[in-house]
Amino acid sequence: MKNLVLSIIIFSASYSIGTSQVSQRVDSLHKNDTIFYPDDPNPDVRIEYETMPEFPGGNDSIIAFAKRHLKYPRTLIKDGIEGRIVISFSVNGNGVAGEVRFLKGLHPEIEKECIEMVNRLPRFKPGTMLTKSKKGWYWRPATVWYMLAVYFTPTYKNPYNCKVVITP
Repeated sequence: MKNLVLSIIIFSASYSIGTSQVSQRVDSLHKNDTIFYPDDPNPDVRIEYETMPEFPGGNDSIIAFAKRHLKYPRTLIKDGIEGRIVISFSVNGNGVAGEVRFLKGLHPEIEKECIEMVNRLPRFKPGTMLTKSKKGWYWRPATVWYMLAVYFTPTYKNPYNCKVVITP
């Protein structure tokens, strides 16, 4: 009986020492934002493989930022040029916006105004992606593309229901 009690005490002590070492190692991995999974994650457990970059203040703030910083070029008001432009820009692993492309253009002056607005965007909280390596899974910075539709009009109509409408 004494041997049984003694073996239970020894097993309990060694188990608690082992689990404390494992939890310290896992805590140090979380501090570095790196999580290693030695095997493929359990298919029953849902894991977020990507986190999107976050604009300071959320998605509504980026729309408000675009409304504040986009100006309708004065030369185009006289010509009555209006329409929708679709801007696509990337946010890199450091949270910096750049690489502006236009899926639907309108006028070179309006495109120039949009490029300047994207260059003035404050730094995003960077996005990450869960990636597999030889040692396991880890988080790495990710580049993500955003799209923003903007309607430029000298009148106050919005036939496309764009969230960003720029008027003179």
